Formats: sequence, C-alpha cells, structure tokens
Amino acid sequence: MSAPAAHACGTYAAYQRHRKRGEQPCDPCKQANTAYARDRRTRSEVRRDDALAGAARRRAYRRLADAHPAEFRRLYVEETIRGHAQSA
Repeated sequence: MSAPAAHACGTYAAYQRHRKRGEQPCDPCKQANTAYARDRRTRSEVRRDDALAGAARRRAYRRLADAHPAEFRRLYVEETIRGHAQSA
C-alpha cells in the first residue's frame, strides 16, 4: 500500500500543515486561511445576532403574556392545536 498523496496547497488544511512544519505559508494557503477566517467570523456574527433576536423575542413574549394572560393563553392554545393539525 502506498503512502497517501500530499494535499495540494490553497486550502485551510494545507495552511495548517505549513504552520505545523514551521514553514512560511505560501500565498494560496494564506488566501485560503483568510477566506476560512472570514467565513468563520461571518457565521459567528450570524449566530450571535440570531441568539440576540431570540432572547429579545422571548422577553417580548413574556411581557405580552404578563400584560395579557388570558389572551396569550388563548392564542397559545390555538397555535398549539394548529401546529398539531399541520404536523398530522
């Protein structure tokens, strides 16, 4: 069985390989690392924004439920029934 072929440059994995070997990463690998880092930051910001929006929504629901308990309970029951009907 032969040894696996070396991975081509221009990927995040190849960038990491350069670093592990103590080498200066080549330009294609630097570009791949930059793209990977940019994508990771973007996903993290989206997740953070989603988490903040979800927390705000939960606080708003709680405030509405506290201000209008009977109406909130009625709407909740309606939506629960609708959700069960749609999933059946």
